[in-house]
Amino acid sequence: MNSQNSNNLQQLKQNAENAIEASEWNKAKSILSEIIQIDKSDHIVWYEMGYCHLMLEEIDQAIDCLRRSISVQPGLENVYLTLSHAYIRASDITSTIEILQELIKLFPDSAEGYRLLGGAYMLNAQDFEAEECFLKSLDILPDQSYTRLHLGALQSRMLKFDSAIKHLNIVLDSGELAGEAHIQLGNTYKDSGEYDKAIKHYETAMVLMPDATELKANLDLVREKLNG
Repeated sequence: MNSQNSNNLQQLKQNAENAIEASEWNKAKSILSEIIQIDKSDHIVWYEMGYCHLMLEEIDQAIDCLRRSISVQPGLENVYLTLSHAYIRASDITSTIEILQELIKLFPDSAEGYRLLGGAYMLNAQDFEAEECFLKSLDILPDQSYTRLHLGALQSRMLKFDSAIKHLNIVLDSGELAGEAHIQLGNTYKDSGEYDKAIKHYETAMVLMPDATELKANLDLVREKLNG
């Protein structure tokens, strides 16, 4: 490739990045297609094309491009993470788990990888595997309120109420996701039969998240159980 063609290619890549930053997905796709016609060996270009397809809900095309990126050059963490999101949107939990297991082998300190793998296991009703992944994610990066919230919900489902409450209170103390934490604490106390505490958390959640679905129904249910 001569210097002029090389300069043109670099300009196209810059234009594609600018379009992506501006969320102009179709424009970015058009530019990336031009680049691929010139050079099919750039794994970053395949990743960016896959990301654009994903943003446009073109899931099958996203998966194809992201897998092509990995085949050209494995080892870019964001490609595996993005591919896992694409598989989730395709409702393909098996492939989600497989690609995240592959990611963990390459990046054993990926807190996000363990978090997403825990979520996939949770969706697949593999609760013990999910719990292990969430705990590993928190070992790597403790200040993850979202991960801790999901761990609390999972442990409540596993009837590990004391541990669930401990993690959910840590979320509350962090000042993040307060509404969600109060809802889940309400659910946990409801499931453990502590209806007075459940009511307290549901009432607080209603102030913070008045549009939360099923919240009023849960509150009415525990009030009925407490009074009846």
